[in-house]
Amino acid sequence: MAGNRQLETGITNKILKYLNSLEGCKARKRFAGPGKKGEPDITGAYRGLRLEIEVKAGDNQPSKIQIARLKAWKDCGCLSMCVWSLEEVQVAMIKLSDEFWWNSQKKAA
Repeated sequence: MAGNRQLETGITNKILKYLNSLEGCKARKRFAGPGKKGEPDITGAYRGLRLEIEVKAGDNQPSKIQIARLKAWKDCGCLSMCVWSLEEVQVAMIKLSDEFWWNSQKKAA
C-alpha cells in the first residue's frame, strides 16, 4: 500500500507538470482534509472546462465514494476521470483540444 501511495504521488506530480504546461490550463493537487473524503486528487480547468482527476497506481481501484464523486462532477459537465498514468491524461487532453479547435472552426464559419 505504501509503495502504491509513492507511485500515485509520482504519477500525480507528472500529471500536474504536464497540465500546467498547457496553454489555458491550470491544475493543482487537492489535499485531504475534513469534508474532502473521496474528492479527486487533481482539480483544475482547461479553457474554461473544469477538470477533476483521481490518480491510482498499480492494481488500485477507486473506492465507491470516489466513483460517486467523479460521476457527480461528470454530471455537472466537468471532465472527470480516474487514471493510472500520465499517458491517459495526455490522450484525453489531446481529444479535448481537438474538440475545442473543431468547435471554434464551426463558429467562425
